[in-house]
Amino acid sequence: MAFSVDYLWVGYGIDEVKVFQYVINKSDMITFTDDMYCYDISYPDFMYPAEDNADGANRFNYNGRTDLMVETTVIDSIQYLKQNSDKIIQKRDCVYIDGDYMEGDKSWEDMRFHTKAVHSGKLWVTYTVVFNKKFEQSVSRMISIIDRWNPKIL
Repeated sequence: MAFSVDYLWVGYGIDEVKVFQYVINKSDMITFTDDMYCYDISYPDFMYPAEDNADGANRFNYNGRTDLMVETTVIDSIQYLKQNSDKIIQKRDCVYIDGDYMEGDKSWEDMRFHTKAVHSGKLWVTYTVVFNKKFEQSVSRMISIIDRWNPKIL
């Protein structure tokens, strides 16, 4: 599927935002289960696993004409996410956070993130999509999947 995304964009003058939106909305979803904490997430089948550091943090990437990342973490505080946010919605045991994407102290130009953080015991489990600002409408399916996510962690 990823090959077809890049192939359609090259030299045909097709609106890459619309092409990417079509591909992401039509792609099959792969379910990933974290072995340590036993929560599930879904990500589009054109993405590939990039990291699993065996402590509840996982990353799935797509690097084509745009970048797309899906990340999960299990952490004891979501304060660093709130610091980089411009929108926070608190509901019962979860928080929805949107903002400009940063990794460490480095800001990724033109990249945004949408996260759902669910509180479970003393931990937070997060599910995030990171995307180029101009593709925000294209990732609305992923944002909706994240917003409906209700993990049960051990």
